[in-house]
Amino acid sequence: MLLAFKGKDLPAAGEEAEVVELRISEAVLRELPPIQRIQSFLKLAVAAGPLLGLVGTVIGMIETFQVITESGSGDPKLMASGIATR
Repeated sequence: MLLAFKGKDLPAAGEEAEVVELRISEAVLRELPPIQRIQSFLKLAVAAGPLLGLVGTVIGMIETFQVITESGSGDPKLMASGIATR
C-alpha cells in the first residue's frame, strides 16, 4: 500500500485528500485477494490447535490407565510417564 505513495505513483504536492484516499483504497483492494486466500487456512489452524492438544491429553491418559492396569497399583512414578506424554 505504501507503493501508492512511492516511485511513479508519488502524489503531487497539491493533490486533494479525496484523491489520496482513493489511491489508498485501490491499493488495499489489490492486496485483499492474497490475504483472503491465506485466511481460510489460518482459521482452520486456529480451530484445530486446541483439538490437537486434547488428543495429546487423551493419549496420555490412556497410557496412564494402561500402566495402572498392568502394574495393579497407583505408583505415581509409573503414572507420571503417561501423563507427561506428548
